[in-house]
Amino acid sequence: MPLKFLQLLYLFQEYGYLIIFTGTFFEGETTLVLGGLLARLECLNFWMVIVTAALASYLGHVVFYFLGKTSAPWILLRFPKLRHKIRQAEDLIRRHETTSLFITQYIFGLRLASALAFGILDMKISKFLFLQLMSCVVWAILFASLGYWLGESVEGLCQHIEWVILGILVLGTIAAYSGRKIFDYWLRSR
Repeated sequence: MPLKFLQLLYLFQEYGYLIIFTGTFFEGETTLVLGGLLARLECLNFWMVIVTAALASYLGHVVFYFLGKTSAPWILLRFPKLRHKIRQAEDLIRRHETTSLFITQYIFGLRLASALAFGILDMKISKFLFLQLMSCVVWAILFASLGYWLGESVEGLCQHIEWVILGILVLGTIAAYSGRKIFDYWLRSR
């Protein structure tokens, strides 16, 4: 095995769950796909990857929800562009609260911003906590499974794992950016 691959395996065996926790607390689809891939390569435990990612994502949402709920005036005064974006999303969120909570889980750059918006727009706490937990669990299972499936698909490429991981990072970034632009266009056209 190449030295770089062994170094990567060591990092993920030593700090894999911490890397997944940190990455998925903020956004993390690409981190989670990599976690699923490494679970397939038996560097990490598949179910621990899911639990770690779901917990981190959930905690990130809860933190930003309560920031929105408790600090809305300060946030809106400090970030005037955010005020405009929340106004744009408010009608959608108020009319389709549950659906919008699940949809924003999959749009890059909106997960934490939407949690902040749900807090600012005063979504009921119990509803937010329950639905967000369900959303985070489904999200973690889907993206970790995608990584696991990719691991099966590229099993023959293990000697070039750095290129596979780089490809996942590049494709993840392109998909996230494209998805966000499409959502922004759709939101502006409404």
